[in-house]
Amino acid sequence: MNALATLDVVLFQAAGRLMALPASQVRACRAGKGLEPSVPLIETLLATAMPETPYSMLLEVVTRKNAFSCLVGAPVTLHTVPAHDIHPLPPLLAARLSLVGPRALIVLPEDHSHPEPILLIDAERFGMTSA
Repeated sequence: MNALATLDVVLFQAAGRLMALPASQVRACRAGKGLEPSVPLIETLLATAMPETPYSMLLEVVTRKNAFSCLVGAPVTLHTVPAHDIHPLPPLLAARLSLVGPRALIVLPEDHSHPEPILLIDAERFGMTSA
């Protein structure tokens, strides 16, 4: 693999932990206060019973088949991740996860501000209808 290969990701809080979407799937991010209640929480899209994260940001997500918005927890940040820090889900974890959309784990160097693995989510797997 090319040593210069990278993936831009949008990091956010969801289900009590740090998660990421490929930046190519995020059209915009803005404050989510005062929005109509029809905008789903990210936990709803992930189909998880995990506790909801206090949300404050709205992500506009675009995939090949869908465009939709969802509420996520702050902070929402853009990061460039080297390809060598992105790892396939371990088979046992993949088998046990009940979340919709997990693709990989991002494991950043120990000196980084995010010491725990970050779950990389693929919004193509959410199965939403167009909004």
